[in-house]
Amino acid sequence: MLRQSVLRLSRAAVARPALSRSFVTAVARPQLVRAAPVSFIRHYSSAHVLTKDMIQERIVALLESFDKVNDAKNITATANLTSDLGLDSLDVVEVVMAIEEEFGLEIPDHDADEIKTVQQAIDYVSAQPADKQTTDKQTADKQTADKQTADGRQVDNHQKTIRPFEHPHVHTSTRPHFHTSTRPHNLIMDTIFLDPEYIPGTVQIIGQHDDDSMLIKDEKGTVLLPQPTSSPNDPLKWSWSRKLWHTLLVCFITGFTAATSNDSGAASDGLLEELGVGYDVQNTAAGVLFLGIGYWCLFISPLGSLYGRRLPYLLGCILGLIGALWFGRIKNVGDLICSQLFVGASEAVAEAYSQVSLIDIFHDHQSGSAIGIYVFATSIGTFLGPLIAGYIQIGQSWRWVGWWALIIGGGMTLCFWFGFEESYFPRNLVTASERGQTTLDDTNEAPLGAKGSEKLDSKDDSIPDRASSGEGSLYEVRSAIHPAATTESTNVQTNPKVIGWRDTQRSFRQRIQIITPAPNLKGWGIKQYFQRLWTTMKVFGYPAVIYSGLQWGAQDAWLSFYLTTQEDTYGEPPYNYSPTRIAVMKVPLIIGASIGCFYGGYLSDKFVHWMASRPARNGIREAEDRLWMMLLNCIISPLGMYLFGIGTGEMWSWPVVYVGLGFIGFGWGCAGDMSMSYLVDAYPEMVLEGMVGVSVINNSMGSIFTFVCDMWMDAQGITDTYITTGSICAGILFLTIPMIIFGKYFRKKTTKQYLAFLRERDSLDE
Repeated sequence: MLRQSVLRLSRAAVARPALSRSFVTAVARPQLVRAAPVSFIRHYSSAHVLTKDMIQERIVALLESFDKVNDAKNITATANLTSDLGLDSLDVVEVVMAIEEEFGLEIPDHDADEIKTVQQAIDYVSAQPADKQTTDKQTADKQTADKQTADGRQVDNHQKTIRPFEHPHVHTSTRPHFHTSTRPHNLIMDTIFLDPEYIPGTVQIIGQHDDDSMLIKDEKGTVLLPQPTSSPNDPLKWSWSRKLWHTLLVCFITGFTAATSNDSGAASDGLLEELGVGYDVQNTAAGVLFLGIGYWCLFISPLGSLYGRRLPYLLGCILGLIGALWFGRIKNVGDLICSQLFVGASEAVAEAYSQVSLIDIFHDHQSGSAIGIYVFATSIGTFLGPLIAGYIQIGQSWRWVGWWALIIGGGMTLCFWFGFEESYFPRNLVTASERGQTTLDDTNEAPLGAKGSEKLDSKDDSIPDRASSGEGSLYEVRSAIHPAATTESTNVQTNPKVIGWRDTQRSFRQRIQIITPAPNLKGWGIKQYFQRLWTTMKVFGYPAVIYSGLQWGAQDAWLSFYLTTQEDTYGEPPYNYSPTRIAVMKVPLIIGASIGCFYGGYLSDKFVHWMASRPARNGIREAEDRLWMMLLNCIISPLGMYLFGIGTGEMWSWPVVYVGLGFIGFGWGCAGDMSMSYLVDAYPEMVLEGMVGVSVINNSMGSIFTFVCDMWMDAQGITDTYITTGSICAGILFLTIPMIIFGKYFRKKTTKQYLAFLRERDSLDE
């Protein structure tokens, strides 16, 4: 159960503003509106101590104005807030906070936890010393002062504080202002002052026991990043059933497209015998498939951010159907290559959008598990697909590999068309709307951490007015501990799209529409599409992207070798394995990959949390923390290559070979999971583009090694080839050590580049 203080502050942090377009130049003021707002400003002739009857009258009036109360007739002095009035825990938090504002009190958390009935609230207020109670006249005076503050007048320094848990250079109000009456949004208090030492990927993920910050945390004190909003469309707030269905669909298309991309090997003998298509041509087709995955993934990368997540998935389903149909009707070499190109393009959606779709519904501290789910689904499809295809080829014919893919793909397309909900959510715009502000994007400002950059402090209460500057890019700050590149503006007039933004509950039909246009989409978005495509190309300048691409790409490269070895070497003398026995060789790969995904996903999340919880860290997580878990794989994965390759070449007993395959599977699951999770941790606002970069690198590597696989083994022999590839595998994996040492340095050096990238990508004025 969440701590009461977290609930109280979380409700304040995401208070639901009712924004509307304004034709005046004054600052737009978000309001929290009850069903029937009642003014509690009753002007007494003088300040005096409130009696219990007066306190009861005001609390009852407050509850009567609260639309969450099930029946106003139940509001009595003895009424229980939960059982009698039908309020949930968050509603009770709202009531307590409203009482604080109504009477000008600061109710400690332990006392707030004890307020369960109306009478307990009355008793608490009446028990406060006279000098702590605020009469209605004083409340009115305070509201007037707050209004003047919001209009740009001077703010008393005592209103500003730095919470122990909050970023040391992020200033917020001492306590969130909240009450039932309409009041201006205190924009100066919401102005974020940036830390010139900000580094992406270095965040505080564990709160302190005594903090009173506005950051929302779970019951274990882990900060929820990104911070949930009050929007009814926020994927982070989906029910577990919706999240489960969403995850199952994402995993299914991931596993299925991975299977169809690897099942052509089961048809290799049929292609050779019936059409005369040799193994070298089949390897070429596999290389084309890799190119189709990587570069189609790059080409469609802007779709998700401009037109919603559903469109890329539906395109992937359609391309997969074309590829499966073409494979079932192959008549020559050209048909084989074209079918594999379409099959590869269909898997492109699973190379970047699957990760993003999972990250959409999970918080950052769960990223390892989310990526682990993705890699597990990929592993099942990659290793189980050829096994199933082998049985299809035996029981029916090699062409039925394509026909079954067409049948299952058709059912999957229907499920996605009518059952896959849109998870695209303009969190930056919603967050800015709730704050009643946008961020500034001044390309002439000194970048974060650069010499000459300036930072406002508590002595500078002026509010810069950029309404007429034409600037208004919206760059989301995930939370106070993910500061942005520029100072947040205090004027929502900076961009009218923020002023008029209304995030209303979307119907199911709206949630499954083919296109969900981005708020900043202009016309058909053609120009924006190619601008974003060019922007995505810039991710190759980040060491973390290169590192992750190499790790995942190496696994794709070795995949070509051991699958080719299984199909070619074990099907011929002296092994003479039957197609069924060759298919069974995928089982140790699946077992190893499952263990690797659990190790690199769930256990690595636990390890990262443990690292941050150490006293020396004070709750701070570094992105490189996860990479320590990778060191075990630096030994196991190359060892698996040696055991399988040398064991095959020297005809060692089968248990050794199968253990080697299990180690290879572990390396597949572990390396892919942790390297991509590291990238998510390092640059959390660049997940889609980062995964696209990883896909291009890893599939380019897979394509190259697939083209040379047969020639390499023919030239060197199986034993020497695997000694060489195992050593290359170890060399790539041991790049983890310099990343652990220098990763933070690289992140610091790319901070300016990263923030400029986000401003360019997210600009509302594109």
